[in-house]
Amino acid sequence: LLEVGGRPALVRVAETFLAHPATGEVVITVPGELEAEAVKAIAQTANPRGVRVSIIPGGATRQHSVALAIEALTDERDRTQAVLDSLSEAVLGLDAMAGITEMNRAARNLLGLESVSAGTPLVDVIRVPQLIETVAEAQQGRSAHTELVWPGPPRRVLSASASPQRTRGRCVVVLRDV
Repeated sequence: LLEVGGRPALVRVAETFLAHPATGEVVITVPGELEAEAVKAIAQTANPRGVRVSIIPGGATRQHSVALAIEALTDERDRTQAVLDSLSEAVLGLDAMAGITEMNRAARNLLGLESVSAGTPLVDVIRVPQLIETVAEAQQGRSAHTELVWPGPPRRVLSASASPQRTRGRCVVVLRDV
């Protein structure tokens, strides 16, 4: 690995991304012959927020390496969506601005939505103050729970739990019909 100032450049760059509050995942492509060395270097790199780091062998060109990294991210996202869609509870992933980043099939059904564009503010979809307050607690790093009345249709009582993610400000909300 290329060293700069006595440390691998890969480690220096990784530390910058791993420290940034908006980083949720890092995918690193390296030449195949350097993969083991890169894995070892990244394993020893500080990762205080526990950001997921994947190291994959790159392609013959930079363009091919970027394509492989995007494919790895897409595969992971597809896997995550399949898991979410298999759950009977409504699950929503929220970013640090309380914008919806993920929503499973059960959430779309419960809320009567076909789809929601990524980043749509939660408050634009669910205008229930108790849920907004519960999300605010989770965004401060504390798990929170409440029961709320969903006006529907049909009108129903929901149990809502919000849990913080390792990435500051992000959280996951689970809604259950009580």
